[in-house]
Amino acid sequence: MAATAPPPVWQSDVFRNITNYDTSQQVQGPQAANPSAGSRAQSGEQVAEAYRHVRQVVTDARRDFDLYDLLASTRREDTYQPYVQGWPSLLRATSPTLFDLPAMVQEKYRTCQTMCFCGLFPQIKRAWASIDNSLFLWRYDKSGDVPVEYCGEDQAICAVGIVKPKPGVFLEAIHHIIVLCTTVEVVLLGVCPTRGVGGMAGDPDDITLQPLPMYSVPSDNVVMTCVAASSAGRIFLGGSDGHLYEVLYSAADSWRQKRCTKVRLTGGLQQYLPSFIPSLLGFGAPTAVDKLAVDNERHILYALTQSSAIHVFDLGASGTETPRKVAEVSDFYAAASSATNGREVFRGSSGERKTAAVRHIAPIGTSESQKLHLVAVTADGRRVYFTTTYLRMNSYYSSSYSGAGTANQQQAGVQERPTTLTAVFARSALPHV
Repeated sequence: MAATAPPPVWQSDVFRNITNYDTSQQVQGPQAANPSAGSRAQSGEQVAEAYRHVRQVVTDARRDFDLYDLLASTRREDTYQPYVQGWPSLLRATSPTLFDLPAMVQEKYRTCQTMCFCGLFPQIKRAWASIDNSLFLWRYDKSGDVPVEYCGEDQAICAVGIVKPKPGVFLEAIHHIIVLCTTVEVVLLGVCPTRGVGGMAGDPDDITLQPLPMYSVPSDNVVMTCVAASSAGRIFLGGSDGHLYEVLYSAADSWRQKRCTKVRLTGGLQQYLPSFIPSLLGFGAPTAVDKLAVDNERHILYALTQSSAIHVFDLGASGTETPRKVAEVSDFYAAASSATNGREVFRGSSGERKTAAVRHIAPIGTSESQKLHLVAVTADGRRVYFTTTYLRMNSYYSSSYSGAGTANQQQAGVQERPTTLTAVFARSALPHV
């Protein structure tokens, strides 16, 4: 049965609320001598009422139409419309045209000798590209923007990330921190708005990169493959050795640690053994971490490896605790096949398994779903939706998971912590438009 979306009642109801004036109401007091003032006041009240009505419609729609319910009531995307007719599109282009790479970046790319990467930093409205040991930043919504280049490193850049730093650590002029990982070290760069004459702020869209020589740590012969940051300012790194790291930074050195250090969060006792011991004990060769993703609403960290394994780490209710591994999916294909509609989407042939490698993971916001927490996308576009808590058969959360006091926590309004990673729904790749 196809899911029916709520009708766009706001279009007719809001218009009716604004235009349906009560002509029988008599204007009293000073407004009687000035009819225009009374009309404006009455119109303002009706506009405010219309705004409250629209907000209530949006709230009701979010409450009643959870992504879980839409997926549970449909088997294919073509059985329901992507959005309500008449509502604004959820995707909006930031620029009417697609600009080419800046000439400076293209010229540097032609002489690339080792490695190059690229991506987007929406936080500062910048596209970035790393070519060998050079980093370029430029506006992706402006034509002819001159890139900002940083080439202060001797070794090739292997991963780049951005974070809004913890308050009180750096100068106020530094709004963001770029995490630059080379083959030998991890470096932090300050992102500062350009200042005009007399200390006045210039164009806020102009930035400069400020080296921070006191904030760098060696990589200890591990090539960092990805960077992720939390809204609390924490910096996580994924290594080619398959382990998770965190960069700790503070305003000054202390007797316990330096102002910038790197700690390894996974591995247990293996990290204290010689490199040849794990292979002798049958642990096998490590698989590099391919991507990290942070759910800043639920305070969960996800790690995707090159073998399509997904690991779940709990950052605590406040998001400030040491990451604790609570679940993992080592065989993604088997997990996806066990999901609703999974056997149809993942048929089991050898060719299917090759294209079923996971290439992207993304947390699902609480405004979209309270029951589904992560979506994984395969190389050919198939999607699998996961939950990190147990679900009842009636689609509501289960309170029976490991750990005491769960029912009391739910009654007190405490958010349920992740305990599992279960595939709930599987969907085929979206048709090409």
